[in-house]
Amino acid sequence: MQPSDVHPAVLVASVLASLALARAAGAEPPPAVVGPDAAVTVELVPMPAVGPVRSIAGTSARDLWILGDDASVVHHDGARGLTTDRGVCQPRPKPGADAAAVTGPDLRWVVSGPRGPQVVRSAGIFDDYTPLVVGERSAAGWACTDRRALSPQVLAHGGGTTWHVACAAPSDVYCNALTLDDPGLALDLPRVASPVTALWLGGPAAGWLARADGTFDWNGVGWHRRGLPPGFALVWQLWQDEDGIAWALGAARGVPWKPPERLDRAARFVAGRWESVDLPPGFEPRVLAGTGRHTAWLLGDGVGYAWDGGTWRRATLPPATVRAAWTAGDGSLWVGGGSPSAGPPGAEPGATDATGAPAAPAALAAPVAEARAVLFRIVPARAPAAATSPGGAP
Repeated sequence: MQPSDVHPAVLVASVLASLALARAAGAEPPPAVVGPDAAVTVELVPMPAVGPVRSIAGTSARDLWILGDDASVVHHDGARGLTTDRGVCQPRPKPGADAAAVTGPDLRWVVSGPRGPQVVRSAGIFDDYTPLVVGERSAAGWACTDRRALSPQVLAHGGGTTWHVACAAPSDVYCNALTLDDPGLALDLPRVASPVTALWLGGPAAGWLARADGTFDWNGVGWHRRGLPPGFALVWQLWQDEDGIAWALGAARGVPWKPPERLDRAARFVAGRWESVDLPPGFEPRVLAGTGRHTAWLLGDGVGYAWDGGTWRRATLPPATVRAAWTAGDGSLWVGGGSPSAGPPGAEPGATDATGAPAAPAALAAPVAEARAVLFRIVPARAPAAATSPGGAP
C-alpha cells in the first residue's frame, strides 16, 4: 500500500495512537494539571552575610543550623542569626603562605541531633552516599577531625533521626547504619552493585534507597526492590510522607556518579508501584521536600509547587537559586539558596569623572558582590496534623 492509499482518518488515528504510546513510554508526558495557588505564606528571613545556603538542619523552627558555601555555619532562631562561625573546619594558612593555595574539606551538609550540630563532607567520587563527619560543635567551639579519626560516619538524616555508619575498616563499602538517638538499633544496607544516588531514612521502619538499577524501600524488617519509576534513568532525591506514600525526583538521562544536568522526572509510590507525576509546564525543580500528609513540594528558582493529591498548586518564591529545604515540626518549610547581591551600578550615559573624562562604569572600578545566602519559610494556611521531618516544639 502506498502512502497515498491511506485514508486521512486512518492516518490521523495512527498518529494519535503513536503519540499516546510515546507518552506512555515517558517520551512525551502529558501536560500537568495546575490548580489554584497554594494556600501558603512565603516569608523572607534575615540572614547574615555568608555564602549561599548549602544545607539546613535543626530541632525546631527556633533552632536551625545553616551551612553556607563558604564553610560558614549560622545558628538561627527563626527570626535572626544568633551566631555565625566562619571557615568551619578549614585549614588556616601559615604566616606568609598563599591563602589561595590552602583548601579544606568540601562541606556538604550540616546535621543536628542530641550531640549538637555536625558538619559533613563527601568522601570520594561517589560522594553523596559516603559522607564523613569532619566537625562537631560544643560549648567550647568546633572540634574538627579527619577521615581516619572518624567513627562513626554520618550516613543520612531526616524524619527525626540521624543515621550513622559503623564500618569494619575505613575503606569498607558495606556498612551498617545506626541511629544517633538509639545507638543499639542497626540497619543492614543492601549490598550495592552500583552507586547509591538517593537515600531517605525516616525512622526505624521507614526508608528508601535508590541506585542505577532500581529503588529499595525499608519497612523495619528488610529491603524490598521496587524498580525505577517510569521514564527515570536516575533517582536523585527521595521523600516519604507519614502514610507511606513515597516521592522520587530524578532525570530521564544521566550517569550515577555525577548530578544530572536537569531534574525532569517526578513519581510517587502508591499501592505497591511507582506512578509518574507530570511536572508543571516549563518548570525545572531543584529540591524535593514535604510538609505533611499527601503534601509534597517541588522547589525551583523563584517558584514552587505543592501537590494536593491530584493537582499542583503554585507558590511564588523569592528570587534565589534553591539549594536546600528542611521541614520543622510546626509544618513550616525552610528553604535556602543563593542570590547575587546588588552589584555597583554602571555609569550614567554622558557622565564624566573629576577630570572631565568619560566616567568608567562603577562595575569596572569595584568588584561585583558575591552571591549571598537567601533564607525563607513557607508557612501553610493550616498546620498539618503531624510533622514529617525533624522537629520538636515549634
